[in-house]
Amino acid sequence: ASNNVVQGNFIGTNAAGTAIVGNNFGIQATTGAVGDVIGGTTPAARNLISGNVTGIRLQGSTAAVGGTLVQGNLLGTDASGALDLGNTGQALVIFTPDNTIGGTAPRARNVIAGNTNGIDMTGSGTVTVTANLVQGNHVGFGLSGATLPNLRGILLGSLPAGNTVGGTTPAARNVISGNAWGI
Repeated sequence: ASNNVVQGNFIGTNAAGTAIVGNNFGIQATTGAVGDVIGGTTPAARNLISGNVTGIRLQGSTAAVGGTLVQGNLLGTDASGALDLGNTGQALVIFTPDNTIGGTAPRARNVIAGNTNGIDMTGSGTVTVTANLVQGNHVGFGLSGATLPNLRGILLGSLPAGNTVGGTTPAARNVISGNAWGI
C-alpha cells in the first residue's frame, strides 16, 4: 500500500466535525506503506482527525516503510480548529523513518492540540525512528490561538535518532506551547 493520498476527510468525528465518533486508529499506514500523503496545503486537502485513540499511526517492521508526508491537518480539534475533540492517545505516532510532518509553508502546518500526546516518535522493535522532519507545526493550541493543550507536545521515546524538530529559519520552527511537557 504505497503512494496513497488521504485528503479532505473527517476521521473520528460526526459529519459536521463538531462531535466525537471515534475509532481505535484514525489512519494507520503499516508495513509496505511508502510515499503516502496525508492532508495537503489547500483547505480542501485538510483532514480533521480527532476523537480517536490514535489519530495517525505510521508503523512498520522494517526500514522500508516511511516517507509519508503529513501536512495541513487538524489533529485533536473540531472542524473550526478552535475546540478540543482530542485523540485520547496520540495525535500522531511515528514508528518509521524518513517522514515529513508539516513544512515551512504556512498551509503545510498541522494543528496538533487537545491530545494526550501530540507527536510521539518512539520506535518499534528493531526499527530506529530516524531522519524524520517535524517543521512548522502548531502544537498545543488551535487555529484561533486558543490554548488546547496536549499532555505532551512532542515525545521522543526509545529508539529515535537523527530526527529534526524545527530548523534554523523562522518558517521551520514549530510553535509548542500550553502543553504539560513541550518536548
